Amino acid sequence: MKNKIFSIKLKMAICLMVIGVSFYGCGVNEKSAPESQGADTEEEIVITILLRSEPDGINSTYSDLITEFNQKYEGKYKVDVTLISETEEGYRTRLQELNAIDDLPAIITDAAFGSNFLALMEENGRYYDLYPLNDGMYSSAGMFYNADIFKKCGIDGYPKTWDEFLEDCEIIKSAGYTPISLHGGGDYWSALLIGTAYMCSEDTGMDFLKETLPKSYDNESFRKMLSFVNTIYDYTFSDALSISHDESLSRFISGETAMIPGGYWMVPQIEGAFFEQGFSTFSGGIMLVDKRMSAWGIVNQDDKKVLEGAKLFMDYRSTKTSQQEKSHSDIGMKYIAEYESHANEFPNYQLQWQDKVIKEDFDVLFPKLIKHDITVDDFIDELSIANN
Repeated sequence: MKNKIFSIKLKMAICLMVIGVSFYGCGVNEKSAPESQGADTEEEIVITILLRSEPDGINSTYSDLITEFNQKYEGKYKVDVTLISETEEGYRTRLQELNAIDDLPAIITDAAFGSNFLALMEENGRYYDLYPLNDGMYSSAGMFYNADIFKKCGIDGYPKTWDEFLEDCEIIKSAGYTPISLHGGGDYWSALLIGTAYMCSEDTGMDFLKETLPKSYDNESFRKMLSFVNTIYDYTFSDALSISHDESLSRFISGETAMIPGGYWMVPQIEGAFFEQGFSTFSGGIMLVDKRMSAWGIVNQDDKKVLEGAKLFMDYRSTKTSQQEKSHSDIGMKYIAEYESHANEFPNYQLQWQDKVIKEDFDVLFPKLIKHDITVDDFIDELSIANN
């Protein structure tokens, strides 16, 4: 009996030992499997970017670029896009808000839209670098025009002088067309591109435009510019002061107007218009250039892997753009031809003059001037008071 009990206990002990060894063996296998798997897998680096959406979603050029990059570097890098449905001014306001709470994405477009924002970002070390395409070729501004309207009005090519420009505006207006697409608000930048190009027709105007953050705007060149801007609003829509730039561009694309100022950034929208499109320097052979204006920027990152990924994407963007130059649309090629042939480059006023003057004072004073509620002298007096 004792032998039988002993035999049962022995068998139970052996069973427990076997079970214990089995559990111990399973624990090793379960623990070691994830470690082995993790050793061969590197986490994908996400590169955030903020883009302004268009009515039909993301700009197709950007969409293709990002898709191709993500496919090429799948598993290693991924560009993650946040789209916001805003006007250009709304996008810029959003950048300022994100900067204030230290929540900017790794890459932003329109990185140097104003002198104050650019200086603030650079002083605080927020920018790793700015990336203008082709050394700023795509940052220049001139005039797009509807060649069909020009032909119907008997106008042979874009006007070479400012006197001819105003004469052609009168001819176009008399023929029942709106000569120029302009807008209100948004710093009145379309009209000011024309106005500051006009300012460059005289040496004193050129010198003033080259000043950075001028202490005073009380000079004859600025007065003449204001008078000219006031004049060209006689050749735009009756409701120009109440519409956005997007609306003024839409009206140009639909064939309602003969001219609109701008640069290469508008080519993707304009190239689909049904009429023959032209592009020219401003009268006098002037193009306003600041390679920082349309630059994309890399925002400094604590995670150096994200920074390296952002640099890789920006280099990829530059390479792809260079490759695509050979297949530009007709209007894109006309833009490039004008850029390469013109002789007179001058800085864009948007990075020369104080942000407060452009974004606050102009928004108050220009409507008054254009509605003839104040004179040019009143404009300058009020501008001087507001900045003293």
